[in-house]
Amino acid sequence: SSSPVPSSQGNKTLTNSSCQKLSPEERCLAIKQIILDGNITSANDIVSPPQSSALDWICNSDGHDVCPGDGFCAMEQRYIMAVFYFATGGDGWNNCAARDMVTNSSVCDAITDLQQPGYNPSGSFAWLDPVDECEWFGLRCILGGDECIRIIQLGNYIMKLATGTNAEIITSF
Repeated sequence: SSSPVPSSQGNKTLTNSSCQKLSPEERCLAIKQIILDGNITSANDIVSPPQSSALDWICNSDGHDVCPGDGFCAMEQRYIMAVFYFATGGDGWNNCAARDMVTNSSVCDAITDLQQPGYNPSGSFAWLDPVDECEWFGLRCILGGDECIRIIQLGNYIMKLATGTNAEIITSF
C-alpha cells in the first residue's frame, strides 16, 4: 500500500480513512517519512534524542493518535512540540510535565491572568497529555481556525541560539 499524503487542512480528528487502514508500524513509518520530507528534522537527527524520543512517543505512547494526512497543525506541530519537551528535559519541569503513568497525575498550575506567561484560555493540560497540543500548558492557538500554535508562553525562560541548529533553553520550571 502507498504512504498517505499529508493534507493542507488543519483537521485534527481521526476521520482520515487512510490512517484507519494502516497498521501501527505503517502509521509510524508514514509519520517519520512526512517529518523527513517536510524537513522538520534530518535523517541523521531523527535516530537520536530528542527527535527519536518524540517520534517514539507519537508512535507508541501518544493517546491522541495523530494521523499522516491530518495536516501540519495536527501532526508535524505535535511532533515539534514533543521534540521541544524532550529537548528541554520536560520530565523534570516543576509545572505541567507529562503525566506520571503510575500515578496518572501531573502538577499543572492553572494561570488565569491573561498577562501572565502560561495563560491558556481553554485550561491547562500537562504536556504530552492525550489532548490537542493547543491545550497544553503555555501553548496558545487560534481556536476554531487552523489551530496552529501562535504563542508559546512558558514562564521565566531564557533562550539563546547555540552554535549549530539547536537552541539552548534555560528554564525555571
